[in-house]
Amino acid sequence: MEERQRAHERERASKRCSTVVMAAEDGLGFALLGHGEKHRRARNWTDAEMKGLVCVWEEFVAELRKAKRNAKIYEKMAKRFSELTGEHRHREEIKMKITNMTFQYRQVWEGCLRAAP
Repeated sequence: MEERQRAHERERASKRCSTVVMAAEDGLGFALLGHGEKHRRARNWTDAEMKGLVCVWEEFVAELRKAKRNAKIYEKMAKRFSELTGEHRHREEIKMKITNMTFQYRQVWEGCLRAAP
């Protein structure tokens, strides 16, 4: 019974690999990650976009701290970001970028505190 299961798993893995190769040949890079087109990786943030995001974040940080539900605030931030930079980013992208920047800042800060004599 275990041999049948292993053979079945090998067959499934083989089909997945052929799907990945076909997707790569068709230029469907999102299929390589096993996600649908909806879950494609977002494009990288430029330095100008990062600076614009920090400016927008400064404008809305007080509102973000006050509100429990902040989807509408992030929507306003996305609109303001678009006005400032001319680039369109969804509220989810903005929220994730702020979360990541905050995490990275805290890591650097803690590293500096540990390194200080």
